[in-house]
Amino acid sequence: VVAAQVKVSFFESNPDQKPVAIVSEALLQAQKEGKDTVIIDTAGRLHIDSNLMGELKSIREVCLPHEVLLVIDAMTGQEAVQIAKEFHVRIYQFRKKNYLLREKLNFGIRKIKKGWILIVDADEEVTPKLKTEIIRAMKNIHLNAFNICFHNYCFGRFLKGFYWNDMPVTRLFRSGKATYEDIEPHRSISIDGKIGNLKGYINHYPYNNTKEFLNKAEKYTSLSAPLIIKNNGGGILNKPLGSLGIYSSYIEPVIFSVWIFLRKGMYKDYFLGLWLSLLMGYYLYIERKKVRMLKNGNKSAVN
Repeated sequence: VVAAQVKVSFFESNPDQKPVAIVSEALLQAQKEGKDTVIIDTAGRLHIDSNLMGELKSIREVCLPHEVLLVIDAMTGQEAVQIAKEFHVRIYQFRKKNYLLREKLNFGIRKIKKGWILIVDADEEVTPKLKTEIIRAMKNIHLNAFNICFHNYCFGRFLKGFYWNDMPVTRLFRSGKATYEDIEPHRSISIDGKIGNLKGYINHYPYNNTKEFLNKAEKYTSLSAPLIIKNNGGGILNKPLGSLGIYSSYIEPVIFSVWIFLRKGMYKDYFLGLWLSLLMGYYLYIERKKVRMLKNGNKSAVN
């Protein structure tokens, strides 16, 4: 099914065949068809065992791969470290608890000593055009980073008026030239050197439905509320906090919804744009509510 979707050849095997035999026949078939690239998808496991490792070793001896990719399911949990060790993968573990997002990001990028780094989240997709641009951009000797814009898809549709569209974000940078700063839950980055701009887009799928939006709002506002108090500002509006009276707690979230819908172009998406504008106003309301609760000493607001 996947092969058909991306329009590539697929070798159909007999379920009774051994994996090594399947690989051998697939390689012969590819050679006959003049293919120069073969992707071998081996059996997945949540736990490693001697049979699995023996099978993989045999496959490797038969196909002599140019590249091996280890994909670990998120459900694997702590077993992921042991699996990585079995594959002789270099492991860096971030062990600190109660950390800021920037600390974890900086820990990771500092382990990369050369080359370029591209940051892509789980709900994002690099388009083919952007991929071509990135390959070309990495040959640039004058720039240390590149901004990339986004196309946003919410509730299964591309949003023409989404106010995050065409907002440049630094996602591609040279190792050793970038540092993430103390802004939660979204990232702010400082670059040592000049920054260029790429024309291709990252496709972003932030919310598939209303429930997912509300879950993310709960999570992100719990991260941002303590920092708003610490920095006396920031959050979704990225402005000084001021007093938390009736206006900022209740009226401003409504104004924010109207502003997004009318001034930032969400009206272009009709009812869906209106609904998302209302949800963004609700996000601001929840964020202000948690800040207010924390200021009153109620730490359960972010637990």
